[in-house]
Amino acid sequence: MESAEIQELCACIGLDLEVFRDECADHLRQRLWDLATPNADWFKKGYNINRYWRYLEQVSGHKWEYSEVNEFYKHVRQRAKEREEVGATLRYTVLERDHFTCQCCGRQAPEAELEIDHKHPWAYGGPTVLDNLQTLCTACNRGKKARVSSKLLQGGIQDDKR
Repeated sequence: MESAEIQELCACIGLDLEVFRDECADHLRQRLWDLATPNADWFKKGYNINRYWRYLEQVSGHKWEYSEVNEFYKHVRQRAKEREEVGATLRYTVLERDHFTCQCCGRQAPEAELEIDHKHPWAYGGPTVLDNLQTLCTACNRGKKARVSSKLLQGGIQDDKR
């Protein structure tokens, strides 16, 4: 489609083309990162560049040149090494804010072992800051893995369950 056709179509349906392009670019950027980055723990297992190369080709369906894979591998591996741990003070602040309650299933300490989780996974660029952290029980956190849960991003469990 020509640019004029796209602009006309957007105008007909009341869509701001620039906003739409930005949303698409953000979604595409996140999807590409999700595909290209297995997760931080993957590197801790000692997987090397050849295995990463096969992984990239499998998830993308594209044949990659070694130089492309090597640059991306270095970037992703460096990020895996730079993980910022949640300090004791920040951990307690998150637990206290969440009333020592799993934000997914509602279980509380001491019946459940609680962990601090990144809402937007660290492996995909989520920062280690109070607004991006939440309390989850071990079972819910293991089930979530490095995925973004829309339920958890929308504020977790309701106050009446606390």
